Amino acid sequence: MRFIQLVLMSILLCSSLDASSHDLGIGDEYIAPLRYPRALIGADYMINRRFHGFADSALRTPLKNQFSGSLAFEAGLVKYFNAGAFFAGNVSNMIKAEPLFMRMGVFAKPYIGLGERVSIFSRCAAGLAWGAFGNYAAHLLGLYPEMKDEVDRVYKGQAYSSGPYGFFGQASIGIEYFPFSRVGLALEFGVRASLYRASRNILLQEKVEDVPGAPSAFNFMVYELPAGLTLQIIL
Repeated sequence: MRFIQLVLMSILLCSSLDASSHDLGIGDEYIAPLRYPRALIGADYMINRRFHGFADSALRTPLKNQFSGSLAFEAGLVKYFNAGAFFAGNVSNMIKAEPLFMRMGVFAKPYIGLGERVSIFSRCAAGLAWGAFGNYAAHLLGLYPEMKDEVDRVYKGQAYSSGPYGFFGQASIGIEYFPFSRVGLALEFGVRASLYRASRNILLQEKVEDVPGAPSAFNFMVYELPAGLTLQIIL
């Protein structure tokens, strides 16, 4: 706790010194970065991940931690309230040849300014989520063999689409600091839940044979705690 207090005091001191040091000459540029449109390049490390299958209460397992990357745009709507849109993907999946999951959504970001270069903020996001290039049911069996008996019992060997789709919701809190008028960093931590559905068949694909007694869809949720670092560039 003492370390956190020292960090916050240091940021506040930098903010106050910065705010008092703008004796601009004619033609000099100065902007208040908290209120300006910006491009965002972010990276998340997702911890405490959990898989929840909806077909049976026994379909539960911890998942391995992963990295995610994102591109976003943010702009101010009113004072102390920004909003934007983003696209993100679990980049570590591709490196490990695992199913790739992507998200596309919008976010609202109310904040409290501590000077003109530092703020404490919250971020609420929601949007579409989908998977590609991999069968998640087969992935579960390959990466988490302890799930094999439960998956075989519930799904009876039924094949499902390799493109699950659904939606997600996320909430986080964080702090941002602009050491330069057009470049800043943001650190945040939050919680995210993604709901997916993989049907037996999908449009324009070959029909999958139905297994008697198997669920008509592979429905599941992935719950995780993302810790993110974001580079912010004023446009």
